Amino acid sequence: ILKKYFYCDTGETGYQDEQHYTDKAECDAANEGNLCYQPGTQDYQYGNCRVDWSISCREWEELTVDVMIDKGFASFDDNGDLVKIEMKRKGLQGRIPDEIGYAEKIKVLDFTTNGYQWGGVFGGPIPTTIGNLTDLEEFLGLGNSWVGEIPTSMFPIFDINATAFVGGLQKLRILDLQGILSGASDEQASRKLTGNIPENIGHLSSLQHLALQRNELSGVIPDSMGEFYRPMTYFQIGTNKLQGIIPDSICDLIANSNFSGDEINHPYFSNNELCPREMQPRCVTDAMLGTQDSNLEMCDSDSLFFSNQTSQQKPKTIFEMSQIMKNKNI
Repeated sequence: ILKKYFYCDTGETGYQDEQHYTDKAECDAANEGNLCYQPGTQDYQYGNCRVDWSISCREWEELTVDVMIDKGFASFDDNGDLVKIEMKRKGLQGRIPDEIGYAEKIKVLDFTTNGYQWGGVFGGPIPTTIGNLTDLEEFLGLGNSWVGEIPTSMFPIFDINATAFVGGLQKLRILDLQGILSGASDEQASRKLTGNIPENIGHLSSLQHLALQRNELSGVIPDSMGEFYRPMTYFQIGTNKLQGIIPDSICDLIANSNFSGDEINHPYFSNNELCPREMQPRCVTDAMLGTQDSNLEMCDSDSLFFSNQTSQQKPKTIFEMSQIMKNKNI
């Protein structure tokens, strides 16, 4: 199904434009004058090609259940329940079928990079039935052409009578719905998630990795995004169309998490339409906020300022308003 090859990642051309070799020595010799990127050390070395895999020798014409079982793309537990679908870099077409909601015991959905770089056009709307997968722990969808809104069925709601969260993906640890990488055609690049980030996203009590960058999500950042129960290891919502003021609750997320390494500047908000630094919570650093295409007229309006407060947070007195302004460092 996959074919091993070598190439020099010069960083100057798209992945699909690099010359591929089946022999590393041949590749190194052909690129002795070129600087090749090394993922392990994150630097460049002359004539040192990297290994990767191609889908050019895909062995099936139509993906069926039998093919998925035969090739190991689908895994089952001792009771015969489907617990994992792993279709990373397989050149998939189409979308996730609504029937995925019947696989209630599944723990991992991995559709990573089935977009244009890997010979596929996979994505489309995410089915609302995904909210039925109450045992799901990892939803890996990086590098696909998702469209439409993030289904609200994925997120638990609070049942007042039961005094507990019900429904949704309460075991989800990783949610990665990054848009496709740079270099796609205009048509491919236009296929992105839209709409608001669901207000109750913070009710994912097991979530530790959130990646929603390179989409067209809009509206304000919901207050619940700072209420994740577990320490976060990855938090990226940059390169969208989010507006307004980051909620104060994000300071709790920062205090309770331990971002390090490449994620030292997380939570990361760059390349949105958020208000300027002086209007944001003090805990948000310049590196976290990054570059913003702020609409100053909107940011200066009272309506936008108060739209970033939940109904419980809206000030009812001059004193409460002054406290909010103080917390915002205004």
